[in-house]
Amino acid sequence: MLVWIAVGVVALLVLVALGLTWFAVSTASARNAPERVVDAYLSAVVDGHVEDAVAMAGGAPKGALPDLLTDEAYAAATDRVTGYTISSAGIDDSGATVVATIQQGGDEYSQAFRLSRDGKEALFVDRWALDPIDFGYLTVAFDGPAGDNVSVDGTPIDASVNDILSRPLPAFPGTYVVSSSSADGKLQFADDSVTVAGFSADADGGEADSVIAATLTADGEAAGQAAAAGWLDACVAQPVLAPLGCDFYGETNDGETVTDIVWTIESRPTFTIGAWTADGWEVIPASGGKIYADGNYSLPSGEYGTVRYTLSNYAYGGYLNIVDGVMTFTFEGSNSGSGGGINS
Repeated sequence: MLVWIAVGVVALLVLVALGLTWFAVSTASARNAPERVVDAYLSAVVDGHVEDAVAMAGGAPKGALPDLLTDEAYAAATDRVTGYTISSAGIDDSGATVVATIQQGGDEYSQAFRLSRDGKEALFVDRWALDPIDFGYLTVAFDGPAGDNVSVDGTPIDASVNDILSRPLPAFPGTYVVSSSSADGKLQFADDSVTVAGFSADADGGEADSVIAATLTADGEAAGQAAAAGWLDACVAQPVLAPLGCDFYGETNDGETVTDIVWTIESRPTFTIGAWTADGWEVIPASGGKIYADGNYSLPSGEYGTVRYTLSNYAYGGYLNIVDGVMTFTFEGSNSGSGGGINS
């Protein structure tokens, strides 16, 4: 009788152990299911805890600027991820794939996440971890001269402008306002709003290219007009018949010598400043001006006197750039063609 009782106790203990093992394995399996890992990741994003999400996804990508991968930066974005549902999950020999349906702003799209095994729990149950995520990102470029800095949603990016232009800014799905400023007062910049759609760079909309357009302020326009006018001033300041670097000159007759040249601007050409181009802001002639040169002439015969060379309706154009804070004008051409000779 005692033997049967002992056998029964042992059998009961085995059943209890098996039951506890089954419960532990079942609980561990549920807790470590790949979809639970993705659920935790997406939940952190929806709740604005993106720094936790970055840690779950293997950290910020190497070589990228991490400024937008913070809770504060994501809180300032709009059209963020507001919800999700897990659509499917599958396990294969090399890992697991979980597909989620993402709600972002007014849009909805599918996003796949890849996971790898990360050890065991309860001897038999695979643990899972997200594979490192190649985050979606935004890039920054300038249409015109670059500003002194770059900010996203009012938060300055902690890097040089050249560094920002050459490196991506990883970002979670959302809409970001990119801006810049300049301290010299000649430039102003239009904000650009871009949207990162998707959790990876290869997703449709995962790359958002922002372009900050630079335009001239009133002070910049005035500096541009002064730089264009300064080119002509430098030409007429030269006491020679053919000013260096200019496209007009006085022509002498056979055997004639002309000295003591003085150029004068009687009326100035006027300009408009056009759009930015690859060469700079275009300076477009608006109306022609009148310039003349006075000098003294002499001939081999002994004759001498005064002479005047007059160039009417003279107009020219070129391009403006800002170099080290200074507005510069580059001459491109005039209505004198390849060079205007003026007869006395």
